[in-house]
Amino acid sequence: MASPRIRFMAALSTIALITPATAYAGPDDGKNIATQTHVDSPKSFWENDNFLLKSEFSGQTPLIEDTVAWIGKGYGQDENGQEKQNYMYSLPDNGTQDYIGKPGTTFYTAPWHASANQDPIWIGYGSKDLPVENFRDNLAFLDLVSVDGPGDVELFTNKADEDGAELHRMLGSFKDSPHSTYLNASSHTHNATLFTKPGRYRLTFRTTARTADGQLVAGEPQTTSYQVGGQKPKDEKTPSLKERFENASSGDAAAAGYSLSMDKKQQPERDGDDKLTTISFDAENNASGTLTLLIDGYFLTDLPVTDGHAEWDEYMGPESSNIQAVFTPEGDAPRWISQQ
Repeated sequence: MASPRIRFMAALSTIALITPATAYAGPDDGKNIATQTHVDSPKSFWENDNFLLKSEFSGQTPLIEDTVAWIGKGYGQDENGQEKQNYMYSLPDNGTQDYIGKPGTTFYTAPWHASANQDPIWIGYGSKDLPVENFRDNLAFLDLVSVDGPGDVELFTNKADEDGAELHRMLGSFKDSPHSTYLNASSHTHNATLFTKPGRYRLTFRTTARTADGQLVAGEPQTTSYQVGGQKPKDEKTPSLKERFENASSGDAAAAGYSLSMDKKQQPERDGDDKLTTISFDAENNASGTLTLLIDGYFLTDLPVTDGHAEWDEYMGPESSNIQAVFTPEGDAPRWISQQ
């Protein structure tokens, strides 16, 4: 099996984009967007005598490579009817997840059970009518082949206070994470999916089984996107960052007065706001256009810049990151790449 984790750092200069990680802006724009609903992805199907991975949600079953799962901010209610954030998970005090961090450390997470409105997303994996009677032990397996993104990923349940259940690690990219999990003929899971940083992740899966005589049956590896944080991907495909950058003016960015700043969110209003960071872009020349934010060289989000200003509140997670912005303005205003 390939390495369960792929990582690289961007090495952007203020002169040019020199890493493929930054070639695309809104890289999942135009795909099928799975969010704020019940999602089975990846879901293993049996077609043409082999396995095929799809995403099942809202009456659709597109291929996983044509799908992006958007995990944004989400809110539900606590037992007293008060609003409660539903997109951050704090590690338990019992030490069962110390392999991720210290107890109480908080991470961006798709919840194991979403709120009544399934906000921000209710996502698990599964299978549909697999012919397991033809497989050894009547089982197939979902394999996590690789993870490419700014941080680590873990699929798990940890409901120590509910029904006596304890930590169950399903799949992940940590050192001791499982890389394979079993599937029945028709499986269905409700699990949490934790990400150590926001940003765009690409997870590659495949489904496998053994025949009774030990022969391997393996579907082709397929890759799907998870957009953690940031704005919702757009319904329509957008020009790549490379295209926008090359078409923008290469004038004097220093004279334009561009600046990027990050600070703790002021005046929290909703549950969880006290953990957010406000990212702000300002242009003294009042230019409009698009600001692309990168985290460790990976796509984080696109922001519209209007009259020289853009602002976004994000949960950046407990780990340090390199943040960088690329501004592609409209008209004759000069383009700009910030320092990390």
